[in-house]
Amino acid sequence: KEWREFGEEYIPFSSGRDTSISGDVEFVGYGINSRILHYTDYDSTKNYAGKIVLVLHGAPREEDSTSVFAENRSTGSAFAKRIYAQRCGAAAVLIVEDLKGRTMKEAFSERQDDLVRGLITIPQRVRNNVPMFSISTHIANELLRSSGKTIDGLQHEIDSTKKPESFTIGGAKVTLTLTIRREDVFSENVIGVLPGSDSLLKNEYVVFSAHHDHLGKNIV
Repeated sequence: KEWREFGEEYIPFSSGRDTSISGDVEFVGYGINSRILHYTDYDSTKNYAGKIVLVLHGAPREEDSTSVFAENRSTGSAFAKRIYAQRCGAAAVLIVEDLKGRTMKEAFSERQDDLVRGLITIPQRVRNNVPMFSISTHIANELLRSSGKTIDGLQHEIDSTKKPESFTIGGAKVTLTLTIRREDVFSENVIGVLPGSDSLLKNEYVVFSAHHDHLGKNIV
């Protein structure tokens, strides 16, 4: 089946390169593989090279104050899921977004600026990140059809048993296509100096910097 309902059924994550890839699908729970928290959804006996991993948004029981993920929510971020998948050799990531009352509309609004305005970076910093798409529960359940399982059921099982769940989805194959529109933009570095008025401190400097090609730092 072909899905074209952009913003309603699927949303691409910003990527530096065009994407056209096909692969078998593996369900990998929440898609977490944290050495720090001693938790992994990835099966160490499997080879995920070339596979497209289907994962749940967020982290197990992250709204529960007694859960280890309550104070470590960054491990369940989309950024972290991409890193985990890339480390395991996966070809792409599909994140099921509309869970626990969350909607695809909310997911789209969070990334609207990146998708509409775009990102700016220097050519040398364009990375070969694995492609990543947000998808709806509807699409995910279609992919899971052969397994006899549903996204809601799997999430409930993982959250209630506190145990990871991962498996190969028999017969499920996905083709992902994404085209990036690029523009060359030329800009200048700007340096300004504001002399101090204090006779004792004017020879000391406080440096402020800002740049457009950075989204912050994350620890995974």
